[in-house]
Amino acid sequence: MKKVRPTFLLRCVVLAASVGTFLLVLKLSTSGTFTGATILALIAFWFLGIEGGLLPLLLEHILVKRAEGSPRVNSLWFVDVDRERKRELDRHSDATSSNPTLR
Repeated sequence: MKKVRPTFLLRCVVLAASVGTFLLVLKLSTSGTFTGATILALIAFWFLGIEGGLLPLLLEHILVKRAEGSPRVNSLWFVDVDRERKRELDRHSDATSSNPTLR
């Protein structure tokens, strides 16, 4: 299985989706009457889900697991960790080819 990590762009989109989800829940809850439980649930959702980073982390985890099974991983949204490591090792090998003590 390939090792994949999300790019900064994917993290920004996931954070925007998380805040959008919160705003959608807030909009749906304001259509009715506010109760103490609704306000407490929204506050808990904000601090645990958004501020604590649990909702973006969960969304990233789901997307990365789906991408690991994909044949084409290196894209705008994901970086293939193994391919990046091999590229760095090759670059180091090429840069130090004339100096065998650095290898």
